[in-house]
Amino acid sequence: AQGQAISKEEQEANEKRWQESGGGVGSSDQWRWTLNWNDISPEIVVGSCPRSPSDVVRIKQEAGATAILCLQSDLCHEAMQIDWPAIRAEAVSEGVIMTRVAVRDFDHNDQALMLPEAVRMLYLLIAAGKKVYVHCTAGINRATLTVVGYFTFVKAMPLQDALHKVKSARAQANPYVDCWKTVRTRMLEGRTDEIVGLAKHIYRQRQERGEHGNADGFADWVRAEELLLQETFQRQLGCSLSLLSSLKEVEGADLARLTEDRGDEVAALQAKAKQEQAHLTKVTEELNMAKEQLASFQASGGSSKEGLSDGESVLAELDRARQEIAGLRTAMQEVAANTQALLHAARGNGLQLAGNGQPH
Repeated sequence: AQGQAISKEEQEANEKRWQESGGGVGSSDQWRWTLNWNDISPEIVVGSCPRSPSDVVRIKQEAGATAILCLQSDLCHEAMQIDWPAIRAEAVSEGVIMTRVAVRDFDHNDQALMLPEAVRMLYLLIAAGKKVYVHCTAGINRATLTVVGYFTFVKAMPLQDALHKVKSARAQANPYVDCWKTVRTRMLEGRTDEIVGLAKHIYRQRQERGEHGNADGFADWVRAEELLLQETFQRQLGCSLSLLSSLKEVEGADLARLTEDRGDEVAALQAKAKQEQAHLTKVTEELNMAKEQLASFQASGGSSKEGLSDGESVLAELDRARQEIAGLRTAMQEVAANTQALLHAARGNGLQLAGNGQPH
C-alpha cells in the first residue's frame, strides 16, 4: 500500500520526484512511498528505503539481499521519521550487512561529491560476495546514479549502455547524469599523459589484431579513459580491503590475547566449581544416610533428637555448598560477559572509522 506523507518535507520531495521523474503527468499521489525494488543485475537490487525493521526482513527474504547500502541523509530520515539505529539493528540480527553513505536528495553538488564514495562502497560489498540492495528514498535518483557509476567506473561500461541497463530494469530511474560527468571530469583531470599512453597501447593492440578502423583514435581515447577510471577504483578497493584485513587480524589477535588472559581465571573457577560439585555430591550422600539413620532410630522407638541434629547439620552444609556453587557460576558468567564486552568494544572502535562525518 502507498504510504501517506508524514511531513511537509516528505510531501515536497514527492512533488519534486513527480516533476523530475514523472514529468508532472497524472497525480503526484503516484509518487508516494512504497517498499518496492527491481533486480538490476545478479548482485545488485535497487529499491526504495526501508521505513521500519520489518521492511528489512522483507528485503532479505523477498529480494534476497545480504547487504543494504543506504544513501539517505539525516534530512531524509527526519522528514520520513525513520529510526535508522533500529532498522540497522534489525539488519544485524538478520545477518544482513547494512552500511550508509549519506547523500543529500536533489543536491547535484553533493551527489557529485559523494558518488565516488558510494561507488566504492558498492564495489566493496560486491567484492565481498554480497547481493546488495541499494536504496535512497524512492530508488529513483541517488541509488540509480550509484549503480550507473558502478557499471561505468568499475566495470568500464559505456555510459549509454549503463543507463539503458538500469532504466530497462527500473523504469522510474532518473540518475543525474550531470553529476556523473562532473565526477568523471574530476577524476581524469591532470591525467592526460596516462590517457595518451593507454590509448596508444590500445591502438597497438588493435593493430596487432588486424583492426585498422577508427583512424582518428577517438574511440581508443575514450576507452583509455574508461580503463583508467576502472584501474583507479580497483586500486582504491585494494586500500579498503587492506584496511579491513588489518582490522580483522587485530581483532583476531585481541581475541587470542583475551582468551589467554581470561583463560586461567576461567579454568580456576571451573576447577573450584568441580570441587564444590564433588563436595555437594558427598554431603547429599551424607544427608541420605542421615535420613536413613533417623528413620531406623525412630522405628526402634528411640529419641529422634540426635538424628534430627545430624540431619539439620547436613542440610546446612548442603545449603552452603549450593550457595557457593551458585556464586561461582555467577562469577564465571561475569568473566564471559566481560570478555564479550571487551571484544565488542574492540570491534566498535574499528567500525567507528566509517561511522562519522555524515552530512545533514
